[in-house]
Amino acid sequence: MEATYYPDSFRNLEIAPDWTYADAAVLKEYTDLGGEGIPECENMFTLKTGGTHGSVTLNPSGGLYNPGTAVIITASPDFGYAFANWSGDLSGSASPMTVTMDGKKSVSASFEVSAGDGVPWIETFTQNNGT
Repeated sequence: MEATYYPDSFRNLEIAPDWTYADAAVLKEYTDLGGEGIPECENMFTLKTGGTHGSVTLNPSGGLYNPGTAVIITASPDFGYAFANWSGDLSGSASPMTVTMDGKKSVSASFEVSAGDGVPWIETFTQNNGT
């Protein structure tokens, strides 16, 4: 059967990707281009992170990993805060830590006010007659 194309016609196409063989880079591009969330992939695992008064970074980045991937998770506190501990699928108070992806995981970093960080200030001194 031969299709006929009419230059002034419009056709609506909806593409439903098969995420079975997508890797983390493809899925990151999907979200960078406006895709909503991370699609479910039966052969990959998600790693969700959270934290208030700081950030959590993943290496490799992406949040979607093949089974067995080792991911380094690092907590970085905002100014005036210190990293306290992990909760969720990770425990302890060391940062960075490594998790091996063997299922879906969710990790949250807790930060507390740091007693050692003071508020920075600038002092200005005026010298008279250059002395």
